[in-house]
Amino acid sequence: MSDDAFSVLDYTPKNLFASLGNQSCTPPEVARKSHAKYLAGYLSAVGARSIIVEPVYVDGDYLDDFASYYVKCFKPYDRFCKRVHFFSERVSREQFLKLVAKKLPEAEEKRICGSYLGFCVARPLPEAIVGRTVLNTYPHEGRRYYTATRPYTVNLFGVPLQVDSLAFQEQDTVMAACATVALWCCFQKTGYLFQSPVPTPAAITRAANLVADDRRPLPSHGLKIVQICNAIKNVGLEPEVIPVSKTLPLASLLYGYLRFGVPVILVLEIKKQGHHAVALTGYSLRDVVQGKDEPVGPRKLLPMVGRRIDEFYAHDDQMGPFSKLPIIRPSKDPACPITFSGWKNKGRANGYDFLPRAVVIPLYGKIRLTFVDIQKWLSRLTNILRLLGWKDLEWDIYLTRTNERKEELRANERSVGQEDLVRVLLGQHPRFAWRSLLRVGGMAVLEILADATDIERSFPFYEAIWMEDSRRNEMRDILADPVVKGYLKSEYPRLLSFLLERAPRG
Repeated sequence: MSDDAFSVLDYTPKNLFASLGNQSCTPPEVARKSHAKYLAGYLSAVGARSIIVEPVYVDGDYLDDFASYYVKCFKPYDRFCKRVHFFSERVSREQFLKLVAKKLPEAEEKRICGSYLGFCVARPLPEAIVGRTVLNTYPHEGRRYYTATRPYTVNLFGVPLQVDSLAFQEQDTVMAACATVALWCCFQKTGYLFQSPVPTPAAITRAANLVADDRRPLPSHGLKIVQICNAIKNVGLEPEVIPVSKTLPLASLLYGYLRFGVPVILVLEIKKQGHHAVALTGYSLRDVVQGKDEPVGPRKLLPMVGRRIDEFYAHDDQMGPFSKLPIIRPSKDPACPITFSGWKNKGRANGYDFLPRAVVIPLYGKIRLTFVDIQKWLSRLTNILRLLGWKDLEWDIYLTRTNERKEELRANERSVGQEDLVRVLLGQHPRFAWRSLLRVGGMAVLEILADATDIERSFPFYEAIWMEDSRRNEMRDILADPVVKGYLKSEYPRLLSFLLERAPRG
């Protein structure tokens, strides 16, 4: 292997900036860029200690951008990128050469490969130098859940490496705007979840602009929601668009889709800055409620797990991967249930207020029932439970694959009764379901499954699993009361039939 085929450096911010730089953007210029500063802090936080640089790397996403735009420029732009790799172990040049030649002891090879933190593609541009970037997440610390990640396999001179993450890249204002980058990040995971295509930013921009618009598609100046939806449809998925209102339980809604593993595009308004789109990738879930109850309708409250979320994590093309979006409770805006705080490194000590305006979720076409649909039915059931005296309730609602739920039940078969376990495992289920887990006083009591492939006006619940015998028996006794039964039959007949069918008969 020639001496210029790679370089090995100790991790320092200075060496990072030098590795990302090029002839059009020198290391001192890189050091002044907000994305590079963010990456330096991020890599320090995840424990980077070594850098290995591939000076000549062909990146498919950049190559499409190059062919679509840069190759036609009078000024010659390079078609090759650099790929910069990061490790949490110190690696010398001699060690790396032995690793490539498979001359290291097995334990040492496993230790070095196991310390892989990911890579960053450095684009040979004067701006937007941070290309496709795949980095390990921050430590979980018992509260951080990065659910929209996927495994990436990397081949470094024949050495197989792997990292669980979600690809990110900086906005290139020529080929992509913030919404394009958010879509590209989301498609990285939906392609893994649903086997749908993963187009390049240039292809996303072209697909989005198939919708009539009065602006030229390139250079890109941003996408409207209808264009975002068109780009999603172009990869064979369906866009679920949910406008944000004061009565929307936004944190629980975002959690319901993120827990399933699908990234969510959040459209934000930033006062005096315009609109912005980010791809949500995870959330921080605390043990106790962080603020007031979430709103559900004008006079109803449905206690949900979103009350315990204090921040979300986003791929924000103006910041970097897994950037924090802390929740400000309550929102002062009359149209928002909550407000986010962000961009604390952009000239304001307290950051900017991000006002959520819309949610766009790229989904497999057969997932038809929304979180809002399920929430309406659970609100009715919660009203019944409160009338019956049940207190300190919390619903944990999220999308799931029913096969995965069966695997969880088999792995924790003691959490439910044998009769329920056998019925659920042997029963026929839709491919996708909404799982609604009821906790009373922090204890799991009841799980209800709803058919996510059903139609909106149908009664969606099809299975109930009891996890606490005393509550189960209490429900049986309550439903046997003629007054209660008569009221439920009058007001909620389908719920009554469902509960009678799934409550024990003594």
